[in-house]
Amino acid sequence: MPGRPRRSFGQLHARAGHDVHVLGDDDDPAELARSADAETLGVAGGDGSLAAVAAVAIQRDLPFDVLVTPIEFRISPSALRVLVPPGAEDV
Repeated sequence: MPGRPRRSFGQLHARAGHDVHVLGDDDDPAELARSADAETLGVAGGDGSLAAVAAVAIQRDLPFDVLVTPIEFRISPSALRVLVPPGAEDV
């Protein structure tokens, strides 16, 4: 929309109350998902990130959300851990 500032993917999720972590080059998505204090795990990324976090969600018996950009918010803000790959934080 004209006149509205663009918000990054991470900013939009943080504003919705989600715990957001933008993945760095040395980050291990599976390890971050294992250590996340969350009721739901979500990730935006490619096949490798999705598979790694999905496997942890299965191991931890947690719901798993695949997030795409741009996104419409239909996700409950309660304790969602969002892992965002580098370069995807701006939409």
